[in-house]
Amino acid sequence: MTKHAGTDFDLLRMGFEFDQLTLFEALSARARAYPERVFLTDLDTTAEYTYDRLVHEADLYSRWLAEMGVRRDTHVAVQLPNGVAHILIYIALSRLGAVAVPLNVQAKNDLLRYYLTNSDSRFLLHDASDEHAGLVARGSDVAAIGLAGPWSGPDEGGVTHEDICAAGRAVGAFEPPRTDPTALGYVNYTSGTTGPSKGVMMTHARAMLWGFSHAASFGYGSEDRVYVCLPLFHVNAFQGALHCAIGANSQVFLRRRFSASKFWGDMRSNGITATNLLGSMAAILWKQPPQSDDANNDLRMVMTVPIPSYATDFEERFGLRFTSGYSLTDYGPSHAYTLADPPSKLGSAGRPRPGMEARIVDANDLDVACGTSGELVIRTSVPWNESTGYYGMPEQTLASRRNGWFHTGDLCRIDADGYMWFEDRLKDVIRRRGENISAFELERAVSKLDGVRDVAAVAVPSELEEDEVALFLELSDASPEAMTTLQKQCESVLPRYMHPEFYVPVETLPRNASHKIEKYKLKSRYSAAGAMTPFRRQA
Repeated sequence: MTKHAGTDFDLLRMGFEFDQLTLFEALSARARAYPERVFLTDLDTTAEYTYDRLVHEADLYSRWLAEMGVRRDTHVAVQLPNGVAHILIYIALSRLGAVAVPLNVQAKNDLLRYYLTNSDSRFLLHDASDEHAGLVARGSDVAAIGLAGPWSGPDEGGVTHEDICAAGRAVGAFEPPRTDPTALGYVNYTSGTTGPSKGVMMTHARAMLWGFSHAASFGYGSEDRVYVCLPLFHVNAFQGALHCAIGANSQVFLRRRFSASKFWGDMRSNGITATNLLGSMAAILWKQPPQSDDANNDLRMVMTVPIPSYATDFEERFGLRFTSGYSLTDYGPSHAYTLADPPSKLGSAGRPRPGMEARIVDANDLDVACGTSGELVIRTSVPWNESTGYYGMPEQTLASRRNGWFHTGDLCRIDADGYMWFEDRLKDVIRRRGENISAFELERAVSKLDGVRDVAAVAVPSELEEDEVALFLELSDASPEAMTTLQKQCESVLPRYMHPEFYVPVETLPRNASHKIEKYKLKSRYSAAGAMTPFRRQA
């Protein structure tokens, strides 16, 4: 990692003053300096947004939201597909000093209801075509506003971008008080481990410094053209790409979703130099038939977690370099493996970023020997460079910061050169295609289904580098017909990203003396996967 003069905060703030560390103020500063520079291109609509246009339309959105009743500190849940309107809403909420609650577009039923009530959201801005989301919101005493956009059908109804801009113009003069960067700006949900998902609190400054940490650590610059196809409700895309590009004055090219068939065409036609991919996406690209022009692109770095086992061959085939790192929504990004690091360390999460410290500790929080596995704990020396805890959960917040260090719950090691290597999770979380799935929430939903006496959700190896979901179940009926019905029931109550891949009926689940399920025994049993074949998820 390149060394820089000055303090770590000076490095992380990317030239912005502290009072500019909100989304609206940072973009306004860019608009004053580079009004006609195209910052954002929506590849699905071909719309181009200069800094000046983006700030102007965000101002109109903020006027509309204020007319709807959004005020400083109002919590507003946002459940939308990728699009410019999605970004404009976040910028507008930042200007108003409201609190954005980004939600997975697949969250529904009890999970969506939990997010809305736990976060104290007063509004839900959702895809107008998702009538169910509106019903859940109104049933939770949350005002629901359906938005129509490029993702909608022609007859979906809902409020359009043009409607919002017209309403904003009708408001007239509007100058809300400047937003305090240290105020709460976001509540981002991360999967629960032994309990429900937790809402992670981020100040406006924390969100900006997260993205700026990427820009500073990986060496983004104004010449970079950044491709975003991951969902904007995730910190990977929102902070890790969009905020990163603001800090570096890079250009952003937005896609609604990842498409293997469009990916390389997008890279070449737009001169893309950097993007973030999930390990599963890299696997899909790798499995495509080799082409003579695979390396004909301008990509210089692809940030991927986890780094695939075929990484070196991938780099050679496509003429690019992998970067990687370690980040937790619960706290922030702590490590970076960059283009300046040696290829021998590829597969590691790299070394600590500016302003970050890391240790590997035992169960008593004591340091272990160099190269020995233990729990990774992290902390920052830069003010506001961390998430501030779990919303409405003070006890869990204190427990996570035991002895002055944030406890990640991940089993890692640090080698003699200071590179951190992730090994396993100490937490009961399943990582699947970039989503952290709470085993607790998955089990709670399935346990309510008819015929399910007990259930344990376990992460098992995937063909796409991360995890798949296996359910081990005590059932009243394990016939093939009953298993098919069970799959349908599960998929009707669970978000798509939680859908199990394997259903494994068992006589009894293994338990210890405290009657807790011994999931490690179930993982061992999975190695004899033949018994599961008849009950693999049917498309």
